[in-house]
Amino acid sequence: MYRYDSHLFRSIQVDHQLFALTKLDITGDGRDEIVACSWDGHTYILDQEKCSVCFHLEESVMSFCSGYYTLQPGHPPVPCLVYTTFTNKVIDMLGFLNAADSILHVPVHLWSQ
Repeated sequence: MYRYDSHLFRSIQVDHQLFALTKLDITGDGRDEIVACSWDGHTYILDQEKCSVCFHLEESVMSFCSGYYTLQPGHPPVPCLVYTTFTNKVIDMLGFLNAADSILHVPVHLWSQ
């Protein structure tokens, strides 16, 4: 925790070089989580209750973004994490949380040359 001008700020120490930072309501509770990605494929998700989770993509990441997307017309968009790798792949993790805010499975859609 950091204190600046009588305000407390939260910090988390990571052992990876982060290059992308986004926000997204991943859990569906109406509050945004912070999503940070490192070059070596580690992704950190931090919520406003000071809980965090980290997972490893197992590939080096060239670019990263997050947002609400769908792969099927007419279906509502869901939270999605999208990665591009140095091996010419686009990987999206689409709708990977359940209503209980736990990681169920990671349906990965992979596009490569």
